[in-house]
Amino acid sequence: MNREKPLLSVVLTTHNRSELLKRSLTSVLACTSNDYEIILCADDGCPKTIDVARTMLRSHDSFMRIPSMRGPAESRNMGARVSRGKWVTFLDDDDTFGEQHIARLLDLLPNQSSKVLYFNYE
Repeated sequence: MNREKPLLSVVLTTHNRSELLKRSLTSVLACTSNDYEIILCADDGCPKTIDVARTMLRSHDSFMRIPSMRGPAESRNMGARVSRGKWVTFLDDDDTFGEQHIARLLDLLPNQSSKVLYFNYE
């Protein structure tokens, strides 16, 4: 991965759900592509959230603890503002990616003229 400018920024939001956060982060980290960064935005002050961030995030990922935010929309916007990727995708702590999701997304994006893509779920 280009440490300076990844192709994709994954903005992941969480609020006092460290077990779900672990599951979500595990799914992102299991993706076969490595050209992405994770921006974890926690609108809580939960010590367990901080522990998960400390143990699971890589050196080029970011952790934003922003307890003054009032919900995931503000946290998502904050994460998007600091993202370094060419593209941004969002994930909530109660959702997961399949292991091919990021690779397929990065294959698809350069050929799209639209600015917003959405995905079905399983």
